[in-house]
Amino acid sequence: MWLSFYRYASCPLCCFRVHELITMWDATFRDLGILSLTVWQSRPETLQAVAERYEPPFELISDPDLRLYEKYKVEKGLTKVFGKEVFTGLAGAYKSGIPVVRAWEGPPTRRPADFLISPQGVIDVAFYGENVAQMVPFDDVVSWATQLQ
Repeated sequence: MWLSFYRYASCPLCCFRVHELITMWDATFRDLGILSLTVWQSRPETLQAVAERYEPPFELISDPDLRLYEKYKVEKGLTKVFGKEVFTGLAGAYKSGIPVVRAWEGPPTRRPADFLISPQGVIDVAFYGENVAQMVPFDDVVSWATQLQ
């Protein structure tokens, strides 16, 4: 299982990541047997709009009370907020037609996190972003899933 923590449903960086993930899903991740769950700090009705817009092949989980964020110790903070991934992600969002200025739900300085969890329920990889756009590299997910097969 690939458990990912995003910021809010209208975050252009998060929406661009979802766009990239959907684009790659069938060719890269589906045959590896990965179950992906994405957690968002947005309310269910806001998150539903993302699901309807993108139709992702993975689950979107609303956590506006931030309980899962606390459990997995997903942090927020201004340290290193403007890493190179932020500018690359914003450029990608713009080129993909994803609006760059949006309303916030939850802390806008939340840093993403990804957890790769074995079939036995063991967290094999815990990746905490150093800035608001840094997420586990797709190649790392593929390598991890390939090792499980």
